[in-house]
Amino acid sequence: MLKFLRIFSLSLGLLRLAWRLFSDKRIPKYKKIIPLIGFLYLINPIDLIKDYILVLGFIDDLIVLFGLIILFVVTSPGKIIIEKLTIDNKKQNEKTMNAEYEFIDEE
Repeated sequence: MLKFLRIFSLSLGLLRLAWRLFSDKRIPKYKKIIPLIGFLYLINPIDLIKDYILVLGFIDDLIVLFGLIILFVVTSPGKIIIEKLTIDNKKQNEKTMNAEYEFIDEE
């Protein structure tokens, strides 16, 4: 179960990064076609393994989708990837608040 949660959290992070890269105007449009092909394959009725085979039919769709998303992220410029990852870290750091405090002893 713990491995599943780790894979799920990594998948969400990858999807978040891919969405930020997809919405960035500096990424060329021909590279943005890569994840779109994955989503089209997901909804396309023609599959490598038919969907009526319960588990295997959906797993091959997810493997193709995540493979194309990983390909999209890997082929994106590294400078933009680092920028998108540091923006995520800055947003997490903005949630903390620095403050001074003082204890008042009421007797």
